[in-house]
Amino acid sequence: MNRKRWLLIGLGVIILIFGAVFSGWRELEGNALQETIDQTMGDDLTIREGSGDKKIVVIPIHGTITSESSGSLLSDNTTYDQQRLLDGIEALKADSSVAGIILEVDSGGGEVYASEEMYNAIKQLKAEKHIPVYVNMKSVDASGAYMISMAGDKLYAHPETLTGSIGVILTQPNYSELADKVGLSQNIYKSGKVKDAGNAFREPTEEEKQIFQGIIDESYENFVKIVANGRKMNEDNVRKLADGRVYTAKQAKANGLVDEIGDQNAVIDRMIKDLKLDHPSVSYMPMSTGQWERFASVLGYVVERIESHWSSDTQSGSPASLEKLMHQTHSPVVWAIYGGITE
Repeated sequence: MNRKRWLLIGLGVIILIFGAVFSGWRELEGNALQETIDQTMGDDLTIREGSGDKKIVVIPIHGTITSESSGSLLSDNTTYDQQRLLDGIEALKADSSVAGIILEVDSGGGEVYASEEMYNAIKQLKAEKHIPVYVNMKSVDASGAYMISMAGDKLYAHPETLTGSIGVILTQPNYSELADKVGLSQNIYKSGKVKDAGNAFREPTEEEKQIFQGIIDESYENFVKIVANGRKMNEDNVRKLADGRVYTAKQAKANGLVDEIGDQNAVIDRMIKDLKLDHPSVSYMPMSTGQWERFASVLGYVVERIESHWSSDTQSGSPASLEKLMHQTHSPVVWAIYGGITE
């Protein structure tokens, strides 16, 4: 570990121990840091206490679904972290006391790849353990999140849930007019005529548009198949509903996209009744292990915040940030995400 990082960790320890607040770091003041510590160090994952020998585990699907993990043990049931979720699901396979799974979904979707990976992981868990999976939809369960929900046996939407948005999207910025105005240009050396397809500093060709639309169409058809299989619907009927719109809970139920309308308690009560369980406990799937690891994650959070203030790359309009932006435009990602949701 380099000298600068040791210095940053040392500063982080000082902040945690003495509660020192530096004037430039408003985000670490008062409640912000305290909430971070509480969320990380806390062990309260229980939703319902139980005296029986079986339990129901709630898997949280919250926030934007992405294959990029935070790399921090700060991840808890309020933060989406693909790898930590996958690790937790793998651990559940060895737990014989798990009788059922509830997916608690509050997400407008995200990457198609990450969404399908999570969908497959839950399907595999269900198949290997021979246990049911119910879905508890919160505020939003749309696009990639709805894809994940297709692993569920019964889908419950809250009366105020927005769901559906079945479809995929690929957006590419176009800075060509701005680049012309400020005199910005690129020298491109490529091995094929479409190697720089998606370049944000020029207009796309018709051939490039067709290439990207072909990617979208293929991904969309796969999404339709997943929904048709999960909801036991004809694919043509799914396509009629899959124009990207979201549905209210009542609309979704009328169109066969959900089974029932109810809150978390309704989902839990139904699973207990269906499985004939005797006072099972209900808790969130653990997302972290060990007090030291949690403490270390808080230090990591502090270091990350300090580095963000010291890094000149974060300054708007800096040459480094512009270069980073230019590189990002060459990395197309297909999303299954509801356009009305912002972080």
